[in-house]
Amino acid sequence: TEQIGALGLHQCPPGPFPASGSGADRAGAMAFFCSSCCAKGSGDSEPNTVQHVVQPAPEKSAELAAFEASLEAATPTGLEKQEKEEQEAKQEKDEKERKEEGTPAEVAEDVTDAVPAKMIWKYTPANKRVIESRATPSINGARTGHVFHLNEEFEVAELVPGEEGITYLKLANGKGWLFDRKPDVGLMCVPKENA
Repeated sequence: TEQIGALGLHQCPPGPFPASGSGADRAGAMAFFCSSCCAKGSGDSEPNTVQHVVQPAPEKSAELAAFEASLEAATPTGLEKQEKEEQEAKQEKDEKERKEEGTPAEVAEDVTDAVPAKMIWKYTPANKRVIESRATPSINGARTGHVFHLNEEFEVAELVPGEEGITYLKLANGKGWLFDRKPDVGLMCVPKENA
């Protein structure tokens, strides 16, 4: 038997070790062959006490590590991670733009605030008579045929100032105009909260 160093280590000749199988199978086959070769070696006084030399596994090269990293990135898990990171970056960018420009909800709220809310008015004429709405903001405008009765409430979409201190009331239902006063009569309509 070829002796290696002062510890009695030796290198066995190549043998029929199994290429696959459990660690126990390979270890058993190695022990058997080692025992066989050592037992048949001439001049070996202690064939059963020698130790087999096991070479350590080589370290990974930088190229191999880079190749394995590229394989991991190409797996479904790696792709999902990359897509998730890209999506988070996009969401962060969109959030930043919304803060700078204002969200659609905020813009809509600003537009709503700019448009006056519909007002409730009440027909309270001094002469207690009915009235027909006018087609234009004018006391002498054409009549629409839509009649208002005493104490009838209605929605006003717009107030337009006219001559002689008259304020014309644009009806929210699109059926013409009324006016808050008439020179030869007096008060005609008032806001509901003032009625």
